[in-house]
Amino acid sequence: MEYVIMKAPQNKHTSVGQILLGSLFLLSASFTAGSRCSANTFGTVIPDTSLSTNIFDKASPGGLALCARECKYRRRCKSFNYMDAIDECQLNAEVLTGSGENTTGLSYSNINTWPETIGSTCANDVCTDLEKCVPGPTGYTCQTIYYNVVQQTNTALIGKIFDTVTAGTETACADACHSRTVCVSFNYKSSSNRCELNTETMLTDYISYIGNQLGSFYSNVDQYTPVSIVI
Repeated sequence: MEYVIMKAPQNKHTSVGQILLGSLFLLSASFTAGSRCSANTFGTVIPDTSLSTNIFDKASPGGLALCARECKYRRRCKSFNYMDAIDECQLNAEVLTGSGENTTGLSYSNINTWPETIGSTCANDVCTDLEKCVPGPTGYTCQTIYYNVVQQTNTALIGKIFDTVTAGTETACADACHSRTVCVSFNYKSSSNRCELNTETMLTDYISYIGNQLGSFYSNVDQYTPVSIVI
């Protein structure tokens, strides 16, 4: 069981009774707010830290522990950021490998630090990456909530880029992809004319498909008519 240790205010007039009363109030609020969960269900949370480059979904669950639960419901979710002020739960497809970003108000947590029981009957589900586990009284169902995206703005397929070329338009980027036998999709960034060629598509490598990539346009190359071009 993990505890949050809070420093008492530096006020010589504050009595021990006042401190205990305040502590009991905080504990009561944490246990009763929406019947969220008990203290031993919390994982490790890093305050004022986030991972913003691998967000694939968002939710407004009603609390930190319920954000962890939303992550547990999705096989693809590896970690999450939570902003209590606006009840925003950001689900990540990756985990932090360094210190993360310093973001006031956001808290980061690796879902592996949370017990499986946070997912209720979804603790050992076999739902796929394209589905969300929906718990029930005695079991669970797998609900398809993600679909095969063939084109999407502000997204990219990362981790499967085999080459990068310069292209003046999305169509030129598609042409560059068509000219390579192994290329099946691309990311195009118009601000820099950067064309990233991929060996996989969102459907075949869903883990690498990432939203929150401002200025990046993702597309399967089969959405464009090939032309004869040699790079």
